[in-house]
Amino acid sequence: MNEVKLYGKAMFAWLISCYVFIFLVSIILTPLIPNKMISFNSYELIVMILSYIGAFYVFNKIISKNVKLEISHNKLNIKYVVIYSIIIMSIGFIGDYIVKFLNDIFKSFGFYFIETNVTDIFSYNNTYEFIIVFIYACIVAPILEELLFRGYAINLFKKYGKKTAILISACMFGITHAEFMQILPAIFCGIVLGILYIKTNDIKVCIACHMINNIFGIINNYYINLVIIIISILLIIFLGRKENLFRVRKDIKKDKFEIKYVFSSIPLMLFILVCIIISLSQLRLV
Repeated sequence: MNEVKLYGKAMFAWLISCYVFIFLVSIILTPLIPNKMISFNSYELIVMILSYIGAFYVFNKIISKNVKLEISHNKLNIKYVVIYSIIIMSIGFIGDYIVKFLNDIFKSFGFYFIETNVTDIFSYNNTYEFIIVFIYACIVAPILEELLFRGYAINLFKKYGKKTAILISACMFGITHAEFMQILPAIFCGIVLGILYIKTNDIKVCIACHMINNIFGIINNYYINLVIIIISILLIIFLGRKENLFRVRKDIKKDKFEIKYVFSSIPLMLFILVCIIISLSQLRLV
């Protein structure tokens, strides 16, 4: 239970810090960046980069005293990076198609959720803007999110069993996206990334896979997505059992996790509530 309270406190502090830093950074940057230098989207991404780094510092200060995160010095396992990147991308694409299908069903009931066009969000008009988009989507976000949701979360909840830790971290990863169209795909990808982290005990592999996933997410081409899904299916068929791609070794000893622990942490409940409210704000009537 203490682990839930600690993580809830750290995540709520991270959330509040994000908004505080966004406000402060905006005040500082607005007079410094000429309007014609970069687009509004790129300006927002600069603010987000600096704010995410600041918020992660706050999160790390709260949680690092109780959770030890070791960065492996082993050589990066390129084979796993390639295999799992393809699988994670294909699962993300399939998740996208599922939620779009669900959204179409919702429309028949008179409501739907706004679909975010990733290509528009990460649009750029020149080299400077491309660099900003790349730094945010392919470097800063993957590193910080993997530390938040795989590194710290899984190590914190591993006492309840590896599978439980993977599921908790994946659900938190999905909820944090705070958008109906992204939550389910993020949970699917988070489960695979969690398995990968347990399997390798190397956060660098997860970061590399996350980076590759985001790079292809920016491209977001239907035919490329289809090819990746086909390759992923072939990898699972021919390497799934040989490489134990989705196998998690049984725990020798574990504590029992109960759902009531989640309700014991007021900061965690507030964090989840804010994410739900943001998600519902994207609800529209037909």
